Amino acid sequence: MRDYVSLRAQALLAKRPVKRGDVILTSKPFCTLLDSSTVSCYCEYCFASFRKDRLLTRCSECRRAFYCSAMCQQLAGPLHWRECLVFRRRPHYHPKDSARFLARLIWVLKDGGDARDEKIDDKRSRRFKDLVSHRREVSRHEEQLRTLDALMPDLRQLVGERHLPTRDNLLEIFGKVRVNSFCLLDDRLTPIGTGVYLGASCIDHACTATAFVTFVGRRLVVRSLVDWPDLDWSRVRISYLDFVNTRACRQNFLASHYYFSCDCRLCRDDAHDRLMSTVPCGSCDAPVYVDETEECAAVGPCDACGCSAFPDTLRQEYRRAAALTRHHLKDLNEANPDLEVWREVVAAQQGLMHPLSLLRCQALDALLTATLGRQGWHSAWGLAKQNHEAIR
Repeated sequence: MRDYVSLRAQALLAKRPVKRGDVILTSKPFCTLLDSSTVSCYCEYCFASFRKDRLLTRCSECRRAFYCSAMCQQLAGPLHWRECLVFRRRPHYHPKDSARFLARLIWVLKDGGDARDEKIDDKRSRRFKDLVSHRREVSRHEEQLRTLDALMPDLRQLVGERHLPTRDNLLEIFGKVRVNSFCLLDDRLTPIGTGVYLGASCIDHACTATAFVTFVGRRLVVRSLVDWPDLDWSRVRISYLDFVNTRACRQNFLASHYYFSCDCRLCRDDAHDRLMSTVPCGSCDAPVYVDETEECAAVGPCDACGCSAFPDTLRQEYRRAAALTRHHLKDLNEANPDLEVWREVVAAQQGLMHPLSLLRCQALDALLTATLGRQGWHSAWGLAKQNHEAIR
């Protein structure tokens, strides 16, 4: 019944106005893999969590995979049994997750997956061959080639030399995974694995997204972020990255991971990008841009009130606080930030960084997560209110 409702929802939404929050696409997985660090916490097939009063049963043969029911174990069989044979022969073998995912994808294609398609609407459908690979760019990218070479020993173990695709075909598959895969999330938005979804792969990127992706079990669900008089797929965009970042960081990430440059409204907004590096005006509290590359020039004046009474040492103090913040952001454990570290960082920023500046926003968000981890609900609520405008 759930499948029927999802498919009907797609057909209906294409023919009537779409409201913000409406489902505009559901997509079945073409290939998925749980991260090795999470396998004992989720069902290998449906991603049900043991937290929801479900007991997970371990595969009696390889002892590596877990399932919530005999039906899920049976449905996962076509993907699991080849891995199961390898792990039974080599019980202490732990291949890289990226190699396991590539190996699974190779077997899916060999088992007829290249003939499978997923319907998007009444006019369009997608097959694996339709996915963009950027093979030419990948083949010229030394870092990506080294990554693929590092996976080859595991691929030979998991797939076998006889079944490995040719180098050109492997580069094609590797590129498609690199460009089109989704990070799987559980109901708490915790990353738990990787998946390729044919239908959802048609949606392009924009930092100013018009839709967002969530997961219901193993299904990928796309919901609209805007109201549409008629659903226009040519304008549906999702964000491939955390857009709470500078334009330069976003563009570098997109170029190195997806081989394109974004030209959305946010990426053309110079004023918004300058807002990312600001101090509060001492007169009116408006954000005042600080160019960290400047050495001797004074900060200001304020565009809002014209105030230019900023301390000569302000730029250097801002740089020190920014360097401290970036140092800890580089080593940030997003799931479990260190509470004392981020209290120190936020205190160092106090009075130096405007509430709308990027580093202030990121530091407060890390402190909020750390506070929630300690169940400091009252403090977390105050941090959320303090950071709301910057996030918005």
